[in-house]
Amino acid sequence: MACAVTVNRHGILTFRIYFEGRDIWKSTGKPDTAENRREVEALAVIISKGIREKTFSLDWFQEEAAEQKPDNQTVGGYYAEWIERKKPPVVRAGLARDYKDHFNRYILSRFRKVALVELTPEKLGNFREYLLHERGLAIKSCRNIIDASFRAMVRDWRDGEAFKPKEAGGQLHPDPFAFLKWQRAPKQKPDPFSEQERDQIVDQFAKKSPFYVPFVHTLFWTGARPSELLGLRWGDVDLKNGFLSISKSRYLDQDGATKTAGSDREIRLLPSAVDVLKQIKPLKATEQGYVFLNQEGEPLNFHTWRAGVWYRILRGLEIRPRKPYCTRHTFISVGLTNGVNIKWLADYCGTSFAMIEKHYGKYVRNDAAEQLSKLAGTVTLPVTQREKKRAVAGEVAEMKWGKGKWAHLDLNQGPTGYEPVALTKLSYGPLGGFGFVILRFHSGQVLDFGLSEVLRFLRFLQPLTRYVSMKLLRRLLRLGCLSLRSALASI
Repeated sequence: MACAVTVNRHGILTFRIYFEGRDIWKSTGKPDTAENRREVEALAVIISKGIREKTFSLDWFQEEAAEQKPDNQTVGGYYAEWIERKKPPVVRAGLARDYKDHFNRYILSRFRKVALVELTPEKLGNFREYLLHERGLAIKSCRNIIDASFRAMVRDWRDGEAFKPKEAGGQLHPDPFAFLKWQRAPKQKPDPFSEQERDQIVDQFAKKSPFYVPFVHTLFWTGARPSELLGLRWGDVDLKNGFLSISKSRYLDQDGATKTAGSDREIRLLPSAVDVLKQIKPLKATEQGYVFLNQEGEPLNFHTWRAGVWYRILRGLEIRPRKPYCTRHTFISVGLTNGVNIKWLADYCGTSFAMIEKHYGKYVRNDAAEQLSKLAGTVTLPVTQREKKRAVAGEVAEMKWGKGKWAHLDLNQGPTGYEPVALTKLSYGPLGGFGFVILRFHSGQVLDFGLSEVLRFLRFLQPLTRYVSMKLLRRLLRLGCLSLRSALASI
């Protein structure tokens, strides 16, 4: 054949022409895709015919290039210029990848030669129908292609036209995407693992893939985003004091900033997280060395690890497949279920109070009993530093009554004379009523009492405070001379 089509080492389609005894290579500048290959092979047929009929000359390439010079007023022509400006670090690596993928796979095949000024809501609507019904894409994917990638390019073109001088043809163009209506897509709800599943996954990693136990354990017990841990350097880790500084992320092998400005934070690690990180810290760790590596000693490739290790572990345990990001959902949901302060949890995980309430509201424990007790007039006093030390020293005596679900109740935390002055707990009693946790006196006497009895007792004490000093009441309680049972019975 006089002209053949081949691919050079850069993946670009190239003409190989045998002409006048010479072997000539001419690059097309087009990547090897099915559509580009059809176009180039059609041109190769024309060139071969011209060589056979002796009508071909090398000037043909200059003439063809002049005819096919991209017009920056068409979608294809402007895209060729625009995509060169959308590279890291100007945009995130993941966003640059999405732009190229959406245009090369879907947009250019339909709009390459369409003038930008001719884009209308009707054409965009027809394109949406094509993606939905002929390409079989979900509505969310269609919106990402049209309303995100395509709209971003057209927006930049409109901005450029608006700032041109009038003499150069500058003018304002309407936004055709603004008139394309989209139905609200259903939000994907958090899908956390249960605490049992979490423990099973960590144990299974310890058996089947122990090398990655520190990474998985840290995911589950810090609530950090996977990209934040992938970008972690040893200079960000203070194992001596148990702190972790999160100020960067890593995605598609590119380092970048965290998701939002509020995601930059310093968190205190649990002792178990400190222990697993100590196990993998090199003897001569450098400040810029990555914390989590693969078995070849290179920075961990998250997508390879997820497909080859993470999902394999879940299949072995017969746990419903979920993304590693669900470890973050697990941390937050377990914290909320156990009554962790929402504002503290939001700061710890690098998100907002509103975001946690919006997406994790069903995991927030219902402290209705605490609120009702406050409504009934129960006074909450601050815990002193001395009382905190005594609680830490193990002087808190707690007993459960029944097997119900526990909720925190902050009842009279001030210096009331109780040996422990710490968080009291409330449980459902064996008969369905509320039962209070046991409070121990210095005398060693143990008493238990119900919610209604507590409220009655508080109402009984209130008038006494007018005639008896709180110091005397505290002394009586401290000596164990006042039996709550007998006091309640006498009311």
